[in-house]
Amino acid sequence: MVRADKTLLDVLASVVTELKSALSLGDNQCYETVEPLAPPVIPTGGDYFVTVSLGSSSFSEGEQVAGNITEDATLTVTGYSRIRLDQSKSDKYLFRDTTRGLLTLKKNILKALVGQDLQDTSVPAEEFLRELLRATTATAPNYDYDKQIGWISVDFALSWDWDIT
Repeated sequence: MVRADKTLLDVLASVVTELKSALSLGDNQCYETVEPLAPPVIPTGGDYFVTVSLGSSSFSEGEQVAGNITEDATLTVTGYSRIRLDQSKSDKYLFRDTTRGLLTLKKNILKALVGQDLQDTSVPAEEFLRELLRATTATAPNYDYDKQIGWISVDFALSWDWDIT
């Protein structure tokens, strides 16, 4: 199969679209952000929401020609949950709630993206990743007691050819 060359904007839009579809999220519940490891000042409504952040990347030396360059990048997906069901000495529900527990969010994020080949949102069935999406690392669960919001992040590796024409 011939892979289509895409821009970083195409890649980001495709990841957000894939997450929205797989997790049944709206525009206010899945969006791009610069800082993946800090809860927003004013959290969005709903049981949980997901952000997508760009990480560092590198360019393959042997894959650079006029109009095309290969980029290997990291993308961070963070699941946030506003949950306050636990007793003071336990985080049982923060971890295990079947709808918005942090470990449930982590599983759902992994299920939505691992092994996927992204498609251009404007050209259905046009795939462009050089390798299937794969998870590389995850953060420990976090909780902000002032904002009463928990979060967990998963990093994904992805590689694609830029269209730099």
